[in-house]
Amino acid sequence: MKTILEIEKELSTLEEKLKNVVGTETEVYTRIVGYHRAVTNWNKGKKEEYRDRLTFSYFEKEIEGKSFDGFIKGHKEESVKEENIVVGNVAFYKLFYTEFCRNCPPVKEFLKKLPVPGEEVDVSSDLGLNSARKYNILSTPTVVLFDSKDNVISIVTSVEELKKIFAENKELISA
Repeated sequence: MKTILEIEKELSTLEEKLKNVVGTETEVYTRIVGYHRAVTNWNKGKKEEYRDRLTFSYFEKEIEGKSFDGFIKGHKEESVKEENIVVGNVAFYKLFYTEFCRNCPPVKEFLKKLPVPGEEVDVSSDLGLNSARKYNILSTPTVVLFDSKDNVISIVTSVEELKKIFAENKELISA
């Protein structure tokens, strides 16, 4: 059995060792061009490439003088909530879709049942992609609802959201 003096001596030795702890060097890996590589193994050219890399910042909106304004815009805070939509105000819609979108057919079927005229826009084409950029469409299916003055009332992306909007006209929804 150890005495209190031996235990205190052992504790002071351990505390002294704790003050001088030196760990092993951490190996850092990063991926610059195609594969992961230890940073310590970078050659001069790789270090220059890393130092001279360009980082895109949405808030700066520029890389070497090329402006990205209008390409992708953030969602606006003042966008209309579904609860505020009056179905009678919906004059027409635009459905943005792609041929291989698995969620597009149910949305198309739902929209066919509505007495509201609409347009289908294939974003796989250049014309469709430019139209999608105009309304900040980032995924398919997306339905943009308009009033009679061509103002955007709402942007929805699923049958469930459409059902919420058109819930007051239950005779229109037979799905």
